[in-house]
Amino acid sequence: MATGGDYTRNRRIYENVSTTLNFSATTDDTTLISAKANHTVFVQRIIVWINTSTAATESFQDTTTGKVIAVVSANPGANTRWDFDFGPEGAPLTQGEGLLWNVSATGHAGHLVVEAYRKLTAVTSA
Repeated sequence: MATGGDYTRNRRIYENVSTTLNFSATTDDTTLISAKANHTVFVQRIIVWINTSTAATESFQDTTTGKVIAVVSANPGANTRWDFDFGPEGAPLTQGEGLLWNVSATGHAGHLVVEAYRKLTAVTSA
C-alpha cells in the first residue's frame, strides 16, 4: 500500500477498506469491498499486475448499479501493470454500493491492490 500522507489521511480518519487479491485463470467476478447502507466507498487507487493475459476485460464497478470507474482492456499483455489513480479524495462509488471486480471471461492471472476508504454519507436515524 502507498505510504503518502495525502492518500493515507482519509483511510486513517474513515474506515479503511483497502484490499488485495491474487487471481488465477479460473477466478471469476469478485466483490472486493462489501456494500454498507448509508455509506460511500471512495476508491483512491487500483493497481493491477497481469501475469497471464487473455482476451478478457476487467472492470471495477459498483456491486449492483454497474457504475464503472476503471477498465483493463482485452489482451492487456503478459507481465504488465495497470495503474488507476483517483487522487487522495478518491472516486466515489454510488452510496450504499460496494466494489465489484467484473471479468468478461476467466483467463487472466495476476494480482491487484485497491486503496479505498468508506465513510458515512447519509443521515441515519437513531
